[in-house]
Amino acid sequence: MGRGERLVAIGGVAAGLSAAARAKRVDPSLEITVIERGAGISHASCGLPFLIAGDVRNAETLVSSSPQQFERERGIRVLTNHEAVEIVHSGRQLVVHDLQVGERKRVDYDRLVLATGASPRIPFEVGENDRGVFAVRSLDDALALNAWLESEKPSEAVVIGSGVQGLEWADALQKRSLKVTLIERRGFVATRCDPEIGALVRSALQEAGVRVLTGSAVLGVETGTGGSISSVITDAAVVPCGVAIVSCGAEPRVDLARRAGIILDRCGAIAVDETMETSVRGIFAAGDCACVKHLVTGAPYYQPTGALAVKTGRIAGANAAGRYAAFPGALATQAVVASDYELGMTGLNSEEAERGRLKPVAVTVRAPEKARYLTGAGDLTVRLIADADSRRLIGAQLYGKRGVTGRLGVLAAAVASRFPLDELALLDLPYAPKASPVWDPIHIATGELLKKL
Repeated sequence: MGRGERLVAIGGVAAGLSAAARAKRVDPSLEITVIERGAGISHASCGLPFLIAGDVRNAETLVSSSPQQFERERGIRVLTNHEAVEIVHSGRQLVVHDLQVGERKRVDYDRLVLATGASPRIPFEVGENDRGVFAVRSLDDALALNAWLESEKPSEAVVIGSGVQGLEWADALQKRSLKVTLIERRGFVATRCDPEIGALVRSALQEAGVRVLTGSAVLGVETGTGGSISSVITDAAVVPCGVAIVSCGAEPRVDLARRAGIILDRCGAIAVDETMETSVRGIFAAGDCACVKHLVTGAPYYQPTGALAVKTGRIAGANAAGRYAAFPGALATQAVVASDYELGMTGLNSEEAERGRLKPVAVTVRAPEKARYLTGAGDLTVRLIADADSRRLIGAQLYGKRGVTGRLGVLAAAVASRFPLDELALLDLPYAPKASPVWDPIHIATGELLKKL
């Protein structure tokens, strides 16, 4: 970009702010404006369950920067309470609605970054006046939930959906001393994993006192006095509760892009190339509104996570500022660290591999996570998935009381780099009796996978 040119980022959370900050470092002469429809910016949405659990003492610690700080320290203009309503790319203008004043105005740009995020997916009807049902995506949502818990003091809670966020919410509400029921439409929990690992998670939840209902579709909610929720209705049962959290995934916010003629990918999010540029030259997209490439299949993949939002935002910002940078793709690597267990997954599960026309071969092993002779030594369950034709590792899932996240990083690197399985079986992993035995669970699982192949 030329000196003094204008870059506008729509969205003031992870992707939008990462794009703006990176662009300013690449080209300090840029005039950068961030448009945010909320009143604040820069909150750590991944920390919201921990705020409710009490692991985060003060909500302010989840906010890394105010609009004033961001503008003062980085030289980037921030317009909060402003909603982008139309892209007029032929004139390089953005129509913005000032939500406080109630007026529309135009903002000029030379390059544009869309970081419009996602909306919660709620697969059943919730009335406008139904109180006590929450789909938490923002700090304001979490504060509203916390206020409800403190004012209404419910004793029973329902969490709908058992993905990573659903498991975190179940753990958080248990820490608030609520009796929790977890409802999942599919036949097993931890649905990013294979059923074998899901069964282990289910056992841990039930041992901790969580009621688990699988194979149950939520039809709606019942309300009592004042419209407050009294129960969740499924096709199999009526579950009493005083609060419900919906954690059924997210839908990318793409209406603004669609109206501007920007092409969407088959995953329903904005299609981008490796530079995060959209089908319209000069407009980039990042974060929860964009598709990325899956590193195993090469196909478009939608993964709305904070880590991916920051990474894709940086790539979009660098390219919007004139420097070439490429995003290689993602593996959907995620982990849950709960009170009674740890869970991690990367790459494809068996079902996804079959849908991708691969030939998955899987093994599941249970092995000590540290030297067996130590007091308190436990087991780690490792499930590895390879493709029979290419003999490459394409997915991994881990479950145990501890020791999951570090090993998950090793396996994610192995999948991403197409690391040879025979070398992984002998990889020089650290040996320390309190952290890992001589033969790490990764070694043992890889050896069993090689035998099966």
